[in-house]
Amino acid sequence: MKIIQNILKRFGYEKKGIGTLPENSRFWRSLRSLANTDQNVSDPYEKSVWVFASINAIAQNISRVPFRIYTSSKKDIKTAVETGELYELFMNPNPFMISSTLFFATIIYLELYGEAFWVFDERSNITEIPKRIWVVDPPRMEPVIVKDNRGIDKFNGFWKYNVGSESLILQPHELLQFKYFNPYNPLRGLSGLEASRIGVEQDYFANKYNKQFFKDGVALSGIIKAPDFLTDEQFERLKSQFEDRHKGQSNAHKVGIIEGGADFVETKAMSQRDMEFTVLKRVIRGEILAAFKTNEVVLGNYENIQSYEGIRNAHEAFWKETLLPKIIYLEELLWSKFFSKIEGGRYWGGFDTSVIEALRDDFGKKVEQAKVLNEMGYPINVINKRLDLGFEDVPWGDTWFVKIGTVPVESLLSGGTTTPTEEPDEEKENDKEDNLDDEKNIDFTNRDDSAWARFISKQISIENLFKTKIKRYLFEQRKRVLVNIYKEEQPLDMVKEKELLYGLLQNLYLIAKNTGVDLLKDELTLEFDDCEDIQAFLLRRLEFSTTTILDSIKKAIDKILDVGDVEFRAKKAREFYNKIDNKVNVIARTESSAIINGVNYYLLKYNGIQYHKWLSKSEKGRHKHLHGKIVRIGESFSNKFTLRYPLDEKAPAGEVINCLCYCIPVITVKSC
Repeated sequence: MKIIQNILKRFGYEKKGIGTLPENSRFWRSLRSLANTDQNVSDPYEKSVWVFASINAIAQNISRVPFRIYTSSKKDIKTAVETGELYELFMNPNPFMISSTLFFATIIYLELYGEAFWVFDERSNITEIPKRIWVVDPPRMEPVIVKDNRGIDKFNGFWKYNVGSESLILQPHELLQFKYFNPYNPLRGLSGLEASRIGVEQDYFANKYNKQFFKDGVALSGIIKAPDFLTDEQFERLKSQFEDRHKGQSNAHKVGIIEGGADFVETKAMSQRDMEFTVLKRVIRGEILAAFKTNEVVLGNYENIQSYEGIRNAHEAFWKETLLPKIIYLEELLWSKFFSKIEGGRYWGGFDTSVIEALRDDFGKKVEQAKVLNEMGYPINVINKRLDLGFEDVPWGDTWFVKIGTVPVESLLSGGTTTPTEEPDEEKENDKEDNLDDEKNIDFTNRDDSAWARFISKQISIENLFKTKIKRYLFEQRKRVLVNIYKEEQPLDMVKEKELLYGLLQNLYLIAKNTGVDLLKDELTLEFDDCEDIQAFLLRRLEFSTTTILDSIKKAIDKILDVGDVEFRAKKAREFYNKIDNKVNVIARTESSAIINGVNYYLLKYNGIQYHKWLSKSEKGRHKHLHGKIVRIGESFSNKFTLRYPLDEKAPAGEVINCLCYCIPVITVKSC
């Protein structure tokens, strides 16, 4: 009460003018709430909207970028790994998390505390792949400091994890620490939140003041001054009558009546405007956003930027200046402290930044640069690496080309390819003329190398699409099979599985079909009409592939059900799906190439093209002897079996599986 009396005296009012203030007075409660407020904000992620929004924006955006596991099958050629222990570990790091939530939690802790910890389960040394990864609360972690023989404190990589009264000592191989550099403590990280803590606290108290302003009021709007002392009954009656008539928003501006000679004196209260409340909030917001290197646009505030270009630039800047450096840090630390220790550094992990929408324009510029470099002759793998396009390297992508005629450098050095200045081989030309019924052939397409390169570049993208979709289908089927095994029900509902796979392949075939049409348009710069033969071909292929794949799976699953108990059958089912996962690459390549080549064949035939040439640039044995051979469309390239085009549906299985050959049209005219 003394504090209140002193405040009133400063305004020139004595105690006798107002009587006794009861404990539940609004004025008393307002001052009391401010006096008892803690001066530190202990939970800024919970109590500051800008801290929450900034950290969430960083964590959500990074965690949505797919994290891939890669390996090198050949020198400088990386391949995405989609099976095995490491893949499973990062897809399902623990029973409560998937890959995205693993990185989401990691980044939340990094931004809040400047550090994050992964604890590894069932790992006896740094070369082993752990069974699980747990993300733990950094404040619970404490470095174990020991004294050496000279009495000097040393840190040997051991940490203590504290939970209540219990603690657990973790060895160096059992954990991984992510941290932002801290110049004041080499063992702990430093968050940008520390630099903005004063601003965060100001933001919290400003919000709290705002709440009090509208809820209770932290200032006197006025004082009723009585000429003499009031009894308690008189005080309560006067107070309640005045508040009942004038308290609250709905009673504003009513005429006031005060009896007994009392006066109402308006006080000079400090308003929100006097405190420059809006400016203060804006300054605090700027400090917090600066600490986390976020901006208002990515947090959903478009007050200052309303054009699409400004919004796009804000998102692009956020990715380039804030998120990509964090992604690079995560990748480098995981490589140096985790992946490099396992199997001699055979595997590594990285975020697939090619899916980031905000960087698509930047990616488009890179593609334009790649096109120029490709026209200069640079190999595709070199361009991919130099411009960081994010594609997987391909075995044929290391060939250099020179500008003259776009001839492979290796061929020029070995003298194996005829250069434009050499005389044509008359014997070969005569053989070719005999093969085409004494017609002279004029090839209006691009060179074989360029045509095949166009085919393989489009085929690879379609193959990867097939691979992704089929893997996903098998993953979902695996879950259905395991659930049914544990329920001791029939593992496969063949009607449902056929419907699912048929619909999946149907969509993929349409994409592959359009790719085949586009390739022909590029080669002949002509428009091609569709035909019923193509539709019939696609339906036949759909029925054949769906039935073949599902029959193979059912046959294998039926064998599993013949032996062992439920757990044994489930284990065998998992092993089967892990093995079949490796065969998806072959299925994807065969199906994508078969559709492109089949569409190519039927379109050429329907549109009156008479001859086509076989290109085999990737196979060293099976079809190498067919490379460059020209036949009339509809005839077989082989004398032993039907092979009208690469991956012909009438050819033996050994001639079509995993084939990457292609046919290009050849236009001929009668010789004079």
